Amino acid sequence: MASPNTHILTSDMLIIKELSPLFFVGDAISHITSLFEQVGITSARLDAEVLISHILQTDRTGLYLKTRTPLTNDAWRGIIALSEKRACGIPIAYLLRKKEFYSLDFFVDDSVLIPRPETEILVQETSQILELLPRNKEKPLLALEVGAGSGAISVALACNIDNLKIIATDISSSALAVARKNINHHRLSDTISFLCGNLYDPIRDLNQFDCIISNPPYVSTKEMSSLPTEVKNEPHVALYGGDEGLDVILPLVLNASRYLKPEGYVLFEIGATQNRKIKKMLSTSITLELLYIREDYSGVPRVVVAKRK
Repeated sequence: MASPNTHILTSDMLIIKELSPLFFVGDAISHITSLFEQVGITSARLDAEVLISHILQTDRTGLYLKTRTPLTNDAWRGIIALSEKRACGIPIAYLLRKKEFYSLDFFVDDSVLIPRPETEILVQETSQILELLPRNKEKPLLALEVGAGSGAISVALACNIDNLKIIATDISSSALAVARKNINHHRLSDTISFLCGNLYDPIRDLNQFDCIISNPPYVSTKEMSSLPTEVKNEPHVALYGGDEGLDVILPLVLNASRYLKPEGYVLFEIGATQNRKIKKMLSTSITLELLYIREDYSGVPRVVVAKRK
C-alpha cells in the first residue's frame, strides 16, 4: 500500500468543506473515492461508500437513493474525520467499531484482531466436529478457545451449537474487555467465561475439554515487514508469531493433549507457509493424530484438525 498523503487529503477536503451547503451525497462519494485512490487504498470506492453510509445512518442501497441530497455541514465534518483516519491506514472496522463475522455483529476496537472470513472456516470445522459428539443437559460439551480476542469464534460457536460451554483465554486484558462486550451483546454470559493469561496458564487445573480451538499469532518476521499498513495497525501481539511464525503454535499444539479428553480435538489456524512444518510436527507426535488440513477460499492450507490419540 502506498504511503498516505495526508497533506493532499486535508487540503482537498478543506476546499470542499467551504462548499458543503452545495455539496451532494453523490459528489461526496466521488470525492472520497478519489482521495482514497490517491493514497493507494485498493477498495477505495467501497470504503468511501461504507464510511459515508455510516455517517448518514443508512445502508449502501439507501446511499444511492440520496445521491442528489445536499450534505449538512455536520455530516460533511463527520465524513472528513473518518476519511482522514482511513487514509492514514486505520481499518474500516476500527472506525465503525463493528465487524460482521459468521453473520453476527461484533464490537471491535484496536485492542483486538479484526475477524476475517478465513477464520469462519475454523468455526465451520469445529461446529461439524462438535455436532457429532454425544452430549446431554446434565453434562454439556466443553470447549477451550486459546487467544479469544474479540470473542468472535466463541460467540459464533455458542450461537450455533446447543448444550455447549466455552472457556476462552487471552493474554490481553483489553482484548477480553472487548470480548465481554460481545458476550453480553449476544446474551451468552452463561455459556462463555473468560480467563486472562498466556496459552494454557489460566486453566492448568482443567483437563477435560472436548476440543481446543485457536486462531493464534502466526505471522513470521519476514511477513510482518510486508503487511499492508492497515494490518500493521492491528495488535502486534495478535499477529506476530516469531521468526517462523510458530512461537505460539508450537506450545499450543504440543501441550494440547494434556487438556483434552481422550479422543478430544484440537483445531487451529495457520499461515500460508506453515503447512509442511505442521504436518512434520504432528507426524512425530505420540499424543496427537493429524486428521486433515482444510484450505481457505483461496486454496491456501488454513485450518488444522487433529485428534488426541
